[in-house]
Amino acid sequence: MPGQESVKVAVRIRPMSQSELARGCQTVVKQATPNFPHLLVGNGRTPWHPFAYNYVFPPSALQSQVYEEAISPMLHKLFAGYNATILSYGQRSSGKTFTMGTDFIGEMDSNVGVIPRAINEIFCLIADGTEAAVALVDTRITCSFIEVYQDQVYDLLTENAIDIERHPVNIREAAGGNIILEGLTEVPVNDKQCALDCLTRGSFGRASRNPAMNNVSTRSHAIFTLTMHHTAKDDPTMVTHSKFRMVDLAGSERSKKTKSSGSRFKEGVEINKCLLALGNVITALGSSVRSSKGHIPYRSSKLTRLLQDSLGGNSYTLMIACVSPTDYNLSDTYSTLRYASQVRTIKNKPIINQDPPQARIKQLKAIIHDMREEILSLKKDEDKKLGAPQHGNAGLTSSTSPSYKQLQEENRLLQLQLQAKMQELEANEIRVTSADRFLEDIEQLLKPQGKAGVPKDEMHSKLAALLAREKRSKKIEECWHKLQQLETEVADLFRPSVRIASEQAKLKEEDAKRIAGNLERIDINEPFELGRRLAATLAEWRNLTEGNTHDQAVMRRAEAACWVWQIDKVMFSTVKAMVPLFKLQNERAEKVKHIEQIKAQCARLQEGSAKHKKLRRQILQNETDLEYSNTQINDLQTNILATCSESLPKIIDDRLAKLPDGSKVFNRILIKLVEASAFIIVA
Repeated sequence: MPGQESVKVAVRIRPMSQSELARGCQTVVKQATPNFPHLLVGNGRTPWHPFAYNYVFPPSALQSQVYEEAISPMLHKLFAGYNATILSYGQRSSGKTFTMGTDFIGEMDSNVGVIPRAINEIFCLIADGTEAAVALVDTRITCSFIEVYQDQVYDLLTENAIDIERHPVNIREAAGGNIILEGLTEVPVNDKQCALDCLTRGSFGRASRNPAMNNVSTRSHAIFTLTMHHTAKDDPTMVTHSKFRMVDLAGSERSKKTKSSGSRFKEGVEINKCLLALGNVITALGSSVRSSKGHIPYRSSKLTRLLQDSLGGNSYTLMIACVSPTDYNLSDTYSTLRYASQVRTIKNKPIINQDPPQARIKQLKAIIHDMREEILSLKKDEDKKLGAPQHGNAGLTSSTSPSYKQLQEENRLLQLQLQAKMQELEANEIRVTSADRFLEDIEQLLKPQGKAGVPKDEMHSKLAALLAREKRSKKIEECWHKLQQLETEVADLFRPSVRIASEQAKLKEEDAKRIAGNLERIDINEPFELGRRLAATLAEWRNLTEGNTHDQAVMRRAEAACWVWQIDKVMFSTVKAMVPLFKLQNERAEKVKHIEQIKAQCARLQEGSAKHKKLRRQILQNETDLEYSNTQINDLQTNILATCSESLPKIIDDRLAKLPDGSKVFNRILIKLVEASAFIIVA
């Protein structure tokens, strides 16, 4: 798996409510192109602002479509031992709780959210057992459900979860930096119905109100967690675990819209404080990606401490940004989309979560295996050194000659060295056998499926007796010294791999610098600036065209001149936006041709040679450049399509009929088209 994984973002646009339709609200959010994850935000009076994400779901998207496209692919990583997080964010009444499904009441239908669907699919995968990742492990699952209300953590699965005087849960930090909730209720679940019952029970205990913006609104941040423990079927000592967090954040709100006061106003203040702390963490993580340093304020609130692994830590994370399409909520929608764009810059580092004692045992077994291989190699070396005695040397006919006596003495010394080596090999074999037996005893004590309820004192006494018995053996002590020496040798063996890793990192850094140098030739922001200026020009032209609502057979001369000037401005803005696109397309064609030439050269060389490896590196570098070019071309095409969607020919034809000098204006437009073509050729 890659070392870093970007946080993915999905945007879901909710449909308008009946009250919004009755008030005549207008839509301010739309997809730039159908089935393409780009959005345009604006109200017609200002230029449309583009946004790009991993997924975009229009108001017509069903719950099943959102789940199958964005969430379902993440479940297989859980069985491999990776953590995963799904969190929803947005203003109040934007559809977060409906999307996540934390309001589940026990009935599975087409409108249930992400959490019930994920629970159902996880237990179906376990029961089916046909998937490769699921078939290799035995899985045991526990679930927990908490809420963060007024910056305090409360357990929703405890017996007194719905009491008025409930006690908050304390947050502790383990030695490895992991966050632990003291006294948290974790319920073992053996089937999906048990997990759904826990979700239903916790949903009834959440804090909620009836504000002015919607009928029922949750006043807390909810986190439903499935903890999965995996044991390999072919190796019971291989134990991994993963956590699946599903977070329903409370909505940001403005007191003028919610009309809240008193305790509800204080709740809104606390909600906004938590979301502000979360925004500061996201901003710090985004800036740390660019500057590679900086403090991340995780400790500024309880919510950010709980989400520390999900944002910038050990997890695959997906954020679902829920937005309202109405012009009444334009400022909140724009703020949510900018917030989601910052989240996309965050880099996580997901790793497989292994059980520490089992990992240590596996390491010791590998050391013993290396010792045995070393003993076998020493035996083979000694056998080769012995060889067969040589005969027939005509120069050694006399047993009393000095050279013959010298050879006999050397032969005797070699025999003594051989005997010493053989004794050392036998001693090493005895040490390995003793160490293997000692590890088996330790495994018996650390086995999780051993006797339940064994007191710690009894276990310590058994371990102390075992150590006392082993310490009496001088051979075991020597074996431990040998193991320590081997660990040092293993560390020395790992140094070349560290050097290779640093060289690879240096190569990646050189690739990044080279790509950045290529990107400097064409400014990435230039196409977007051109697109925005073109959109503004079209808006001015549209206002001028639509402003003439009265029926006129012939336009006035000043009005006609203004209209012709706007047509010229639209044409030149469109052409200027297309020039960078043509340049990028030409460069992409040259890169493809260059890659094909290098591949042809590489095919003629012997695989594994130095020149072959060098050409393969060049191919990989050019393919990386090609991916960046494709991304730029797609963004440019999207902006040009968004700004060129007006039916210009029909409108021009209608207006030419009303101009006082239609033929002259037509000639002027033809001249401008020729000038625009010349501009493209020169550029």
